Amino acid sequence: MLKRSLSLFGLALFLGSSAPVLAQLSPSKPTVSKTLLPRFEVTTCKTQFARSQKVRCGFVRVPENRARAGGNGKTVRLYTTVFSSIKPNPTKRALVILHGGPGGSSAPFVRWVGAGNGSSLTENVDVVLFDQRGSGLSTPSTSCYPELSALNPVLSSSENVQDEVRATLECKVRLEKAGIDLSSYTTAENASDVEDIRKALSYPQFDALGTSYGSRLALEVARMYPNTLRSMTLTGVYAPGTSAINSVKSFDESLTAV
Repeated sequence: MLKRSLSLFGLALFLGSSAPVLAQLSPSKPTVSKTLLPRFEVTTCKTQFARSQKVRCGFVRVPENRARAGGNGKTVRLYTTVFSSIKPNPTKRALVILHGGPGGSSAPFVRWVGAGNGSSLTENVDVVLFDQRGSGLSTPSTSCYPELSALNPVLSSSENVQDEVRATLECKVRLEKAGIDLSSYTTAENASDVEDIRKALSYPQFDALGTSYGSRLALEVARMYPNTLRSMTLTGVYAPGTSAINSVKSFDESLTAV
């Protein structure tokens, strides 16, 4: 099972995407914007919340590729949920939670806070959660679910890898035909997305909670935008310069040896 998970993760990295391999969203073309970016576009929340909570949901629209933003104007939309603090928050303190992956989703934590379990977090600060580009409810989706879901799970490990490579190449072709620039789905662009979300929501700074890949993203935000983060809390640290693929392989080999 670990080997299959490893191969799927490697294929996701091969695509140059931070999107989940098995999400079931269909891709849509990046849209072209002629108005100011970044901006927050209000939408209906996709999760039910406790009545006492003050919540707003929307998409933060940002450039798909900031290096070429002036050239093609294509944008991505980052699905964002904002829980307002229970007590008055005159200084607009906000905690941004960065999910793992690459290619996870904010949905589990949104549901947890939405069920009333996060009162200790939202007591004095706003809590901001978002689906990183290509993942979750953000658009366009860079999911390879249509191709990978059709694979035969009973094949041998080597056969699985061959089929997964072939399916992922088919996915890559499909996404590129849809006009998606896969080179734009990187940690650096994710870090710039965090900065743009801060701007779009008018927060002076963020406190950050990063888990797994989210810890690496928080460190990249701190490197690129040193004034954006007031503080960081990192768990399951996935440090820059380390390889998740090699880490999983080493763990699998250790279990086999035991």
